[in-house]
Amino acid sequence: MSCSSCVSPSNIGSVQASVLINNGKPVIGLFPEWYPQSAVLIAWPDKSTAFSSILGTIEKTYLEIVRAISLYQTVIIAVRNQQLKIHIKRLFVSSDIDQQQIIFVEIPYDDIWVRDMAPVAIQHNQQTHLLILKFNAWGNQYPHHNDSKFAQRLVATHVLPSRVESSKLILEGGAFDSNGCGSVLTTASCLYDQKRNHNSKHVIHKRVLDNLKTKQLIVLNNGHLVGDDTGGHIDTLARFCSEDTIVYTSCNNPDESHYDTLLKMYNELKLLETVKKARYKLLPLPLPETILNDHNQPLPANYTNFLVINHAVLVPQYNDKQDKTAQLTLGKCFPDRNIIPIDCRGLIQQYGSLHCMTMNYPNTLKPARIHNE
Repeated sequence: MSCSSCVSPSNIGSVQASVLINNGKPVIGLFPEWYPQSAVLIAWPDKSTAFSSILGTIEKTYLEIVRAISLYQTVIIAVRNQQLKIHIKRLFVSSDIDQQQIIFVEIPYDDIWVRDMAPVAIQHNQQTHLLILKFNAWGNQYPHHNDSKFAQRLVATHVLPSRVESSKLILEGGAFDSNGCGSVLTTASCLYDQKRNHNSKHVIHKRVLDNLKTKQLIVLNNGHLVGDDTGGHIDTLARFCSEDTIVYTSCNNPDESHYDTLLKMYNELKLLETVKKARYKLLPLPLPETILNDHNQPLPANYTNFLVINHAVLVPQYNDKQDKTAQLTLGKCFPDRNIIPIDCRGLIQQYGSLHCMTMNYPNTLKPARIHNE
């Protein structure tokens, strides 16, 4: 797959985003999140994960999320061992959660951020396959012996029967977003991170365009939230809500530390065009008030990390005055879906939120019950 008519990316911090055009003619490629889904994958936290000190709080959040998703589709739950599965089943019984929509898979993992380590669904030539990207914990920041093998091990369970492709690219699912019509949005800070990929930009572009089967790769040079340990994942900054609509994290306070970088990001977004040469509709999602961890360090709380499922959108909430604004904005973007608020104050303590801890799969992939499940 060739890359031509490419605008060479400028330095990070510049005003204009880079747009790479692919000569191929893929259909859908990377699935948009509003495409009909069959399942959402999660990995259940336990005392071995980073949430050990607030495990009770996090399990309540997980129960809330599973209850919401299971009303509309299957939830695939990765567990470390049988003891954890038994514990979760007891929680479901006491919480009156219907287990008919639940499938368990036993896989070892270091942490629970499946958006970044699970295989990604791609459609090409009217067939769906799973793409396995390499994972190194956002540039070798954390132990990832098991998480780097998570995608392969999930595929090996056959819970999602599919053809599989493997990539040489080190990149996470939260680092890119698709509108399903040929455009993929990402950030320069992740794509060109030398702790992830040592290749030239030309090689990286070719791999992304080829692996994600997309026509247009949009690389934003600005945007970052204080406390974000991913290096600037797009799912904390800007997300497609339709073929021609993008919601973005915004800040209107010039005295706030995010103001300059988010304003520069907005200036990039407003210059972008769809593959049909039309401007995108842009809708702001304001930042909540700064949330601090136990060490008085700011956490990357935002509303752009929402999760779209069949007939509903799960929206992060932080007990903040902007919670309702986020619900209303996303309600306008998805008028035919129910808006479900989810308290994410526990999740954000480990720098992630709803989108980070889930992975959606399209209805072209049918989850299968595991023999020993």
